[in-house]
Amino acid sequence: MWRNPVRSVVIHGGRATLVVLWALVAASDGLGSPTQMGPGVVVPWDQVKEEEVLADSKGQWATQAVASTQYRPDEYSARQATGQPDVPTYSDSKRAWTPSSAERQEEWLDLTFANPVYATEVRVRQTLNPGSIVKIAAADSSGTWHRLWEGEDPNRYAKDRIAWFIVRFPPTAFPVQRIKIHLYTPAVKGWKQIDAVQLVGTAEPGASLPGTPLSQPSDTSTAQVPASPAPEQRAESASGSLPPGWEPRKPYDEEKTFVAPQATVKVAESVRRLASPFKDKTTFKGRITSPRIEIDNPYLDPLDPFFNVPRQMACLDDGSLLVFSTAKTHQDGRMKGNPYATGLWRIAPDGAITPVDRARHILSEGKDPECGVTVGASGLDPQAVGPISVDAEGSLVFPYQTRWAFGRYGRVLRLTPQNELVPIPEAPRACAPEPLKDYREIFMDIGSAARDPQGHTWVMDYGRCQLKRVAPDETVTTLLDKPQVCPAGDPEHHVRADYMVWDKARGEMVMGGSLLWLKSPKADLYSTIWRVRPDGTFTRVYLAGKLRKGLPHIDGLSGLALDPNGRIIFGAGFVRADGHQLLRLDEAKGRTESIAGAPQPSGTSYADGPANQAHFGTIKGLCAVPDGTLFVHDANHVIRKVTPAGHVTTWAF
Repeated sequence: MWRNPVRSVVIHGGRATLVVLWALVAASDGLGSPTQMGPGVVVPWDQVKEEEVLADSKGQWATQAVASTQYRPDEYSARQATGQPDVPTYSDSKRAWTPSSAERQEEWLDLTFANPVYATEVRVRQTLNPGSIVKIAAADSSGTWHRLWEGEDPNRYAKDRIAWFIVRFPPTAFPVQRIKIHLYTPAVKGWKQIDAVQLVGTAEPGASLPGTPLSQPSDTSTAQVPASPAPEQRAESASGSLPPGWEPRKPYDEEKTFVAPQATVKVAESVRRLASPFKDKTTFKGRITSPRIEIDNPYLDPLDPFFNVPRQMACLDDGSLLVFSTAKTHQDGRMKGNPYATGLWRIAPDGAITPVDRARHILSEGKDPECGVTVGASGLDPQAVGPISVDAEGSLVFPYQTRWAFGRYGRVLRLTPQNELVPIPEAPRACAPEPLKDYREIFMDIGSAARDPQGHTWVMDYGRCQLKRVAPDETVTTLLDKPQVCPAGDPEHHVRADYMVWDKARGEMVMGGSLLWLKSPKADLYSTIWRVRPDGTFTRVYLAGKLRKGLPHIDGLSGLALDPNGRIIFGAGFVRADGHQLLRLDEAKGRTESIAGAPQPSGTSYADGPANQAHFGTIKGLCAVPDGTLFVHDANHVIRKVTPAGHVTTWAF
């Protein structure tokens, strides 16, 4: 739920509106539009005979699989999508791959097959809530991804029926051994499951496939027929690849501790500086192409990135940065154990990275945290961590929501400087795998949470349309209720709190967020920033829209921070260009100024350098340290640094 800055949606119009929402979210997250792209065409699902698929001698089943997320490390895991189908009926089955959330984000399933073939078809067996597949891509021998098909699934599936999603395309010009299936899970209600995937092709280029048993697509007029699929133009997540010879497996206890890069080993500056400004284009992380990349961290090697997918971050008063993320192992022994570790990492002011307590293997994550245990032993899942704030004691405070399919109940956790997880309020068994019902019902659909210097925890509960405050004695007070958080009137009067930060100088909470409002005639994406005092007095200090005349135009608010002078800084998307910028608010004049970020340069997906020329992807988080340095969580899976002098560099990746 934390990917997209839009936190609430008012929907009218059924599936047509869903397509519009899909397009809006896709544009911000890199999914593309629902218009079909690539050479493939979709075979109507009701023309597929399963017995013919199973008997096809030209098809092979996946032998290995990794995924963006999985519900459990064994049952429901990615490896359940390998081999022949073994789910007999339409059902919720532990024998099928299931993402960790039902309707929260884009997911992907990366599959490897035993024999490379010049591919002509991909067949996906959907055994629960079909219809959310939005893209299928194939990798060539160099690891470059090529789009086979992309768009909205044209099938209209019968209720409670297993359904095959099949894409047919001209023979690829290269042998295929890996494919990646992308799902946009909010497109269809409920949990999604994939039981098996079949790749069809021939060992020799140009060979025909006589007697293909499946029916031809009912409309082939829209099919594009290039010699081979075009290489994927957008950045692909590097987290989907395992090093050769590695295979996911359940770790033993002694394998769950990992060693970070050695803080005494620095990378030569000539290696770190991949490209000086305005020189030839350079490839970074094998995906991002840019003429301007400046690696600022002396301990990180551009050719050997450490982080896989940063999820959330927070700044500390000593100038260091805390990051919830997955990180990869290295075959040179720098990191011991299995291919992926996940946990909380500290980046010191000089760039050295160390784990906070223990970092655990990603496949061991599958349970909710338990009370009073250290973060490394808790099973804490970075994907379920919401925006982080830091309190006066140095504790981290954040929402934690994993069970969205069962009512969207969440909890607020505090990670102490002693690395203990403490629930807020500290009800009995509140962090156990099955919390007490009365605790689960305290919060629903949490936006953000933060603590003030008196130890009160402020929580925006969107599910109940309330801003709540939990006192140190665990008394819960409602500061703002439905008339303020979810009023029946104009959307600009809804108090939003996707992000919170405490203003020490003025003794009040600063909060802000975005609201997608689809009610005519005020359909728009609204962004607001508010100040709320401890007595519940609230004032709106900023209002913007994406389309509405008379308002500043930004494409959503993402990230919120205060600079050393108490001025509000936030991330915002450009309306008519790709990318995000950092804006500073002059509250007295009600105006903003851009302090970093420019529209995407031609042919460039990433650019460091002077703040007014640097390019951000999608800003997902923002924080500031006491000297005025800003850190930006960029959706390109990197963390950028913005100096007070106005220069942007790449700090962690």
